[in-house]
Amino acid sequence: MKRLRRLFFRNRAEQELDDEITLHLEMETRKNIAAGMSPREAARAARLHFGTDPGAVKDYVRDTRRLGFIETLFHDVRYALRGFRRTPLFALTVIGTIALGLGWNTAAFTIFNSVVLRPIDALDPHSLYGFGWQNPDGDSVQLTVSQLEDLRKAHPGFSAITANFPVRIRLDGRFAACDLVDGEFFQTLDINAKLGRTLLPSDDRSPGGSPAAVLSYSAWQNRFGGAADVLGRKLPVQGHPYEVVGVMPEGFTGLGHAFGDVWVSLSNLAQFEDTPNPLSPDAPAPFILAGRLQPGYSEQQAAAALTAWIRNFMPDRVPRATLMSLATMVPFTDRMFAILTPIAVVFLLVLLSACANVANMMLARAMARQREIGIRLSLGAARGRLIRQLLTESILLAIPSAAVAFVVSQAFIKFSLWLTATTIPAAFLDQATIPPLSPDIHVFWFMSGAAAVVAMLFGLAPALQATRMDVVRAARGDFSSGFRPSRLRNTLVIAQVTVCAFLLICSAVFLRRANRLERLDPGMRSHDVLELDLQPKSRTREIATLQMQPEIAILASSSDPPLDVHLPAIAASGTPDARFAQILYRYASPGYFKTLDIPIVRGRSFSDQEGVSEAAVVVLSESAARKLWPSEDAVGKTLTLAPPDVPLRGDRPPRYRTLQVIGIARDSAVGAIDNPDRSSLFFPTPLQDPRNVFIARVHGEPQHAIRALDAALEQSSSGSVQDIHVLKDYVDVGIWSYQLEFWIFEALGGIALLLTLSGMGARHGSGD
Repeated sequence: MKRLRRLFFRNRAEQELDDEITLHLEMETRKNIAAGMSPREAARAARLHFGTDPGAVKDYVRDTRRLGFIETLFHDVRYALRGFRRTPLFALTVIGTIALGLGWNTAAFTIFNSVVLRPIDALDPHSLYGFGWQNPDGDSVQLTVSQLEDLRKAHPGFSAITANFPVRIRLDGRFAACDLVDGEFFQTLDINAKLGRTLLPSDDRSPGGSPAAVLSYSAWQNRFGGAADVLGRKLPVQGHPYEVVGVMPEGFTGLGHAFGDVWVSLSNLAQFEDTPNPLSPDAPAPFILAGRLQPGYSEQQAAAALTAWIRNFMPDRVPRATLMSLATMVPFTDRMFAILTPIAVVFLLVLLSACANVANMMLARAMARQREIGIRLSLGAARGRLIRQLLTESILLAIPSAAVAFVVSQAFIKFSLWLTATTIPAAFLDQATIPPLSPDIHVFWFMSGAAAVVAMLFGLAPALQATRMDVVRAARGDFSSGFRPSRLRNTLVIAQVTVCAFLLICSAVFLRRANRLERLDPGMRSHDVLELDLQPKSRTREIATLQMQPEIAILASSSDPPLDVHLPAIAASGTPDARFAQILYRYASPGYFKTLDIPIVRGRSFSDQEGVSEAAVVVLSESAARKLWPSEDAVGKTLTLAPPDVPLRGDRPPRYRTLQVIGIARDSAVGAIDNPDRSSLFFPTPLQDPRNVFIARVHGEPQHAIRALDAALEQSSSGSVQDIHVLKDYVDVGIWSYQLEFWIFEALGGIALLLTLSGMGARHGSGD
């Protein structure tokens, strides 16, 4: 308390110190007089005994009180603030420059924190893990329903296990994400509803059980306007009425990176799967499994327990368990680190450019204060003391810069959300789910730490440079050319120009790529072709309904959408002894090529009979034909799939190992629209295969056709429509992703250019 009193009542403490020294001198003087000295000699002897310089004694006493550093800091702060008051334009320029660079980085970290670092809204989220099994060849192992029930009872390594099955549905004609969960799902997460209740084990006891639904907070707000009487309302899901029994808290979206709008009981799976009894004991259980680790269990111990459990059922296949943390929306894996590192480097380059700009301004200011610094050095001020003074000025500038950077970051985030909502193709707007991007304590610590580092970056080099001078010359106002920090300032300008050029080149590359994609021919018709993802309730009824609609010109189906980026690959060869090449493949009905206007350049397409029987024939793209038979005509050749000792794997592997090539189709986009390799194989499939998606060329305006087909399908097979899009929308969204990257780099490059120009202006303005 005494130290605090001396700190905040300094004049009073100094007076008390003076009084104490005077008292000691008087007492020593009286003692000397009593010893026989004259008053004058006694006073002189007292001063000699006490010390010849009372001021030095005072400094010693202050140091023993350990307040010297704090008092010096207060002096430095007051001195710096007076200096900023005399040069407000300089202070505002520095604050604005740092806030601009730091604001971008804070905005990027806020997004990263919301997606990768922020734990999900659940009890002890770091004990939640998703898990599964893989064979040595990398294939996933799927349990049966009875094995899943045994797993729930065994709980190897987990205190609770839950299963869910995400599907896509449409509510009021708009896309929505529905998650079928078991009765233990919300209890495992230990989270309660904001309104009403969550799903309970009693909702999941028998197949076709409780028609109860739980809404997410965003679905409640966006689809029901936040109505207080939402509980008890009927929600049409897959053509079946579900009663809304609860609303989850804001921010809860489920497990993993999949956003949930609606949760219903897993016992209703039959309404979503085209199988007679998807929950029979021998039926496959294609569910996503998750559990909460038992106290004291490590991830490795749980994986070993799961591996030991499954080997009771599959001792010959030797599968092993794999675990993935579900503590956050997206786990921070090595792959995620590799993806984010280049992005982080780009944003840090902008911040470093801002630091270089401010360092240039600090150097210019230091040159204007050379006489002051030289005089202080000549009067005995230590170089370290002056460096501390200059660093104090940097820190004082960094503090308001951080506050302004926070405001800038929030503005950047809001602008980015607006830009995304206004530029993304309208057909995908409902699917552009974005997590809450609100700042939290992690963002605060990041911003504070970054501001401190930034203060050292732009303040230390000018402070060291400014205090390197000849004291005698500086006191006379004579500064040698060796002091003038031209080399350092030129280096800073060169670094800024390099960063600016790099970012502008990157933005030009993305712009060129986006423009190239806009002109790129996908090799297929897209402006009047619809992709219909229908729930396979009754393919015969769905096909009959579609063929009766006047809007339909040609109807076909395919195992995968035309621009699907997740096509399977298979090893193929022109002869059994030749080298095999990995080529993507899909199943296509006989009308596939005509619907998409992909011409057969040689040979022919599939016949109706070949499609129904899934005959041992294949159509190749031109690139695939050149890859397999570089100098021969592929039509009529025999195609070999995989060596004899390699099994054909996958969700839908080909039925035959050898097939006859009956046609060569013109190259078309395979996977991503910008994929330069357009090699692909086409196997025949019947139009009505329930695993296929429909592709339809329509007459007239596509949006009108979508509304008409949606209404007709809803009337004939309620709840069958999961998604309907114009194929051109997929082309546009592929181009939009590159446009978004271009806008980001354009903004970063523009900021870097602005900082570079202002930095060069500061350099020339100082006459350096």
